[in-house]
Order: sequence, then C-alpha cells, then structure tokens
Amino acid sequence: MRFFGSLFFTAIFFFPSVGSVQDGFPDGTAISLLQRKHFVPSYDDWFDGYVKDWGEANNVAVTVDRVNFVELPSSLAAEIDAGQGHSIVELPSSPASFVSGLRDLSDVNQQAMNMFGRRQDFCDGVSYLPAADVYYGFAAGYSLNHGNYDIELWTEAGYPNGPATYEDLLLGGRAI
Repeated sequence: MRFFGSLFFTAIFFFPSVGSVQDGFPDGTAISLLQRKHFVPSYDDWFDGYVKDWGEANNVAVTVDRVNFVELPSSLAAEIDAGQGHSIVELPSSPASFVSGLRDLSDVNQQAMNMFGRRQDFCDGVSYLPAADVYYGFAAGYSLNHGNYDIELWTEAGYPNGPATYEDLLLGGRAI
C-alpha cells in the first residue's frame, strides 16, 4: 500500500476487509478519510486537490470528510461501535483508548520502516502496544504543541522572553 507520506500526525486505519500492504490497488479501491477542519481553510483546499491527484494517479477513489477538532475521538468511537466507517481517521494524539477496535497496522508500520528506516521513538510510543506486539496506529511524524505564555508573568520570574529550555520552563514555572 502506498501512503500519504507525512501528512498525518497520527493516523488510524480502520480497514476491516482490506488485506496486507501491497504495491498497487485493485480496480474499484476506495479510501475514505476523516480529519479535522484545518484552522487554515486554504490547507483543506490544498489537501483536497492533493488527494484528488493522488487518487487519480493510483486508481483509487478518495473522499475526505471533516469535523471539528474536538469531534474526532467521538466520531471514531461511533464508527467502531457501528462496525463501519472511514478507512483512515486522523487523530491529534495516540489512539490507545481505541486499540481494541482498530485494525492491526503492523504491516503498514513495517513497510514504512523498510522504506524509510526506523522512526523516532515517539512514533512507536503513540502507535505500538508492546504487550500485544501490535501497531494499532501509524504515526508519520510529530507536531510540537507550542505553549502560550503570559509574558508579564515570565518577565517577573526573570524570563523576559519566556522559557527557552525545559529547565527554564521548570524553574520559571515554579517561580510563577
């Protein structure tokens, strides 16, 4: 199977009837994506064009549905309960609480490692369950969650530009 590269931070594949990773797609293959509505609307427009081009190039009918960011976990839960839903659901964090309803993605993860090498430990930490030796998701990357700071509080604590290191964060946070 070919992927959409690093476009997904944590992608959960729900393919109850699709087999292993393969080089091509048979005629009639359809993939449906569920992702958040992006906070930059032009990104959604760009992504729709990218998916359309990718689908045409790979003989795959691709549809994209979007919900508000906070609705992704409940949407995935509803799809698992119904036993049907989107092929791929993009989540902003680990899908560990859904592991029993997700497809084993060990084949997808192994192919990605074969093609691109070992990923960062973080990716395994949010997609691999060692107790069962199974990948329940595919983390294609990591997105930093930058903090927002009240600069006046940080200035009073001795950090006029906010924290620059984890140690600054720890010490300044204690001072505040």
